[in-house]
Amino acid sequence: LMGVQGGNPLAALCRQHGVAMHRLSNACPLHDGSGGKLLPPETDAQVEQLFNLLLDEAGKEREAEGSEAALLDPHVGLEVQVLWHGKWYRAKVVDRVNANGRGKAEARALVHYDGFNDRYNEWIVLPSDRLKPAKARGQDLGQALERQLKRSGAVLDAAGRRAMHWHLANLEFACAADLNSVSAEHWDQDDVNEYDGDHVVLPEGYGALLQRMAAGLAIEYGTVVTSVEARPGGGMRAVTRGGVVHHANAIVMTVPLGVLKRPERDGGIRFTPPLPAPKLAALERLGFGVLNKVALFFEETFWPHTTDFFGRTAANKSERGSFFLFFNVHACTGRPVILALMAGSAAKSLEELEDDEVTERALEALRQMFGQVPQPTRVIVTRWGADEFSYGSYSFVGVGATGADYSTVAEPVGKELYFAGEHTSEEHPATVVGAYLSGLTAARAVAKDWPQSLSTPGRPTPVGTK
Repeated sequence: LMGVQGGNPLAALCRQHGVAMHRLSNACPLHDGSGGKLLPPETDAQVEQLFNLLLDEAGKEREAEGSEAALLDPHVGLEVQVLWHGKWYRAKVVDRVNANGRGKAEARALVHYDGFNDRYNEWIVLPSDRLKPAKARGQDLGQALERQLKRSGAVLDAAGRRAMHWHLANLEFACAADLNSVSAEHWDQDDVNEYDGDHVVLPEGYGALLQRMAAGLAIEYGTVVTSVEARPGGGMRAVTRGGVVHHANAIVMTVPLGVLKRPERDGGIRFTPPLPAPKLAALERLGFGVLNKVALFFEETFWPHTTDFFGRTAANKSERGSFFLFFNVHACTGRPVILALMAGSAAKSLEELEDDEVTERALEALRQMFGQVPQPTRVIVTRWGADEFSYGSYSFVGVGATGADYSTVAEPVGKELYFAGEHTSEEHPATVVGAYLSGLTAARAVAKDWPQSLSTPGRPTPVGTK
């Protein structure tokens, strides 16, 4: 839970319902993946500083790509819009000639028009009022950061490269996706809406807050909806896997994005009529990533760290997200439990392994850092990508998507079908608070569209009844 002093409503709800919060520290001792010793603090600090610089420079490049200034000295590869016969066409600079400085040759740029063959390429004298900015599209965050690393000229030794991979894995944790799947332009579009203040965890878990908030509500568990249909005479009905029909004036869909993206042929929900084309397109563009966790329960603590987190670096991209970060549950609950995180491609690879193999790999990572370690008394392995009620962990802005796609997914269909969930929050996607606020938004819309008193749902009826 992020930003407890900055107005995060979940923090207020925790206080209201007496749910304890544990403030997280920023400290995270980092072990080198080669040998397991702690990285020297100066190496850790230098690489973190370089990583933050790469993010800043990628952001500056993103802004410059869409600026008027970029058109004064366009580089090869810059995407632009070109005025041609009264219409603006998207194009890319494919060649460049500089002025010779003696006034005998002008600076020119060769542009290639999207969708046209090379015979339409055109040399344009610079500067030109026929050019205007066109933000680059289709660039992924991984490529953008690699480009900035090369431009920086930074020389990292082997330990430094492993540390850089750790920071990239931590970013993949934030996005729940491999960085090559994440939009370089819009990945952080919601940062301006972050709440200020401390980050906390709930020692009792979010379940404790949910139970208190849901006390007294009639909730039907174990009911899998397979079809959502608009009734010919008005209203909606939801058909369950067991063939039971629930009738309602309106339905609020809060299933995860992974379920909404799932095709009907692969077990997804059938919508009758189908969802509008703009909503389907937005669902396709948005990404739904995977973050997995391995909870290791022990008889007693053996790790020396008292910090909330500690980490371990890896030598390459494919391994960097594998057991790269460990949450010290003992620090906030007193229980001898470690929660190991798997991010990026490693999170997906984990789902192909049996629990015993996952456990052994986790223990090997711990042995690398601490030497001999005891066998856990219990292990829990998540596989969110394979979970039929989720098919992933949380959303991210995929290449080609924008923050506006979240709002498109959130749009109601008429006054009968509403949507909520973190994937419908343009301001706070991929967060519990985003899901909560989207639920309030949907509830307000239902109350506005159906001002009459909400009636108690009727008795479910078998399929085939009107």
